[in-house]
Amino acid sequence: MPSTKHVDNGNFAEICSLQHVREIRPMEFYGMIFLPVMLLSAFSFINICKEILQMLQQRIRYFMDGTNYLELTLYGSTAGFVVPFYMGYSMEFQWNLGALATLLAWMNFLLFFQRYEQTGIYVIMFLRIAKTLFRVISLFSILIFGFGLSFYIVLQYKPGEAWQNVPYSPTNDEHE
Repeated sequence: MPSTKHVDNGNFAEICSLQHVREIRPMEFYGMIFLPVMLLSAFSFINICKEILQMLQQRIRYFMDGTNYLELTLYGSTAGFVVPFYMGYSMEFQWNLGALATLLAWMNFLLFFQRYEQTGIYVIMFLRIAKTLFRVISLFSILIFGFGLSFYIVLQYKPGEAWQNVPYSPTNDEHE
């Protein structure tokens, strides 16, 4: 029986060398993890097949609907989460994909309520507000980037390491 190893660090070199590996007993994999991994695998496979059939039937109309992108990302990240278990590993990126899949699953669940008369209006209202919020954030992010770059230009010769490169400029923790 293969053992499942957990890689704690996301560093690619350490993942390849498997320096930080935690052994999980084979009975743990086949006992606690086996059933959920199999259910998630079946869920991903069936829904990816469903999406492929939808693509073939709807052709270009399929790509006009944003929920299809959400579902494809959901099923892909779910598959990416369970595949390393079959190879006997548990890595950090895998759990990041699992967290993304969880968020997308709840968002997809929210979209199902759009069909009902009692809750549909609230889902539509939430989606419109979220769309407006993303537009505002994209507009203000340009302004925030402009302020950050101007502070970098003004303070680049100030003693201290934080202002010497752009990404670390806003994280100056020195209080002189």
